[in-house]
Amino acid sequence: MALNLQNPRPHDRDRITDSLPISVVDITHDLSDIHTSAAQSISMDPRLYDRIQITSRVVNVPGKRSPAFVAAKRRELLIGILELFRCMGKQVDRLDFQMIAYPIVQKINAALDYLQQDFEEGNTREALRRVRNTLMNGGWEEFRRAEARGAAEATVLALIHAETVTPEIADAAFNRLFDAGLTQVPSHFDDGDAVADEEDAGGKTTKTSN
Repeated sequence: MALNLQNPRPHDRDRITDSLPISVVDITHDLSDIHTSAAQSISMDPRLYDRIQITSRVVNVPGKRSPAFVAAKRRELLIGILELFRCMGKQVDRLDFQMIAYPIVQKINAALDYLQQDFEEGNTREALRRVRNTLMNGGWEEFRRAEARGAAEATVLALIHAETVTPEIADAAFNRLFDAGLTQVPSHFDDGDAVADEEDAGGKTTKTSN
């Protein structure tokens, strides 16, 4: 006599329990392709199994980071840079004002290094290079002016607030810094990295360092 698994009778329940199999489900989430996402769901009738065991694993490829993770890290790095720019206003009368600018250049270079491998952050790198270059070749003297500091702060803030830094945001950074009278050309007093051609996320190729 066949057992009724959908609506078991009371005297069948013990026999059903003895005969039901154990279901083992293995779910793997592969994050190796950071440009795609997928969801997996499984629907099972618990009355058909004595025990259901589900194992979920997340796998990734070393060296690849999700865009969301990188964006969060970008904001963390840029908040530190923004705070240094805001502190400049309290130091404008110092004779060694370049010593105030030096940590900002270092932090920007560190952010550029971190974001270098992430294609999606190409426009961020472009805007950051422009901000950094305004501080080079004696450009730090311009930052005694509130207008110059305000332009740099506004640029960094735009990069912090953006979910994705678009070519339009990078272009706005150029215009904002230019209108403030700041020079954005690359400097030979850079951090020593080789100049290289790099195609950024905006689809344009620029010849820059870092």
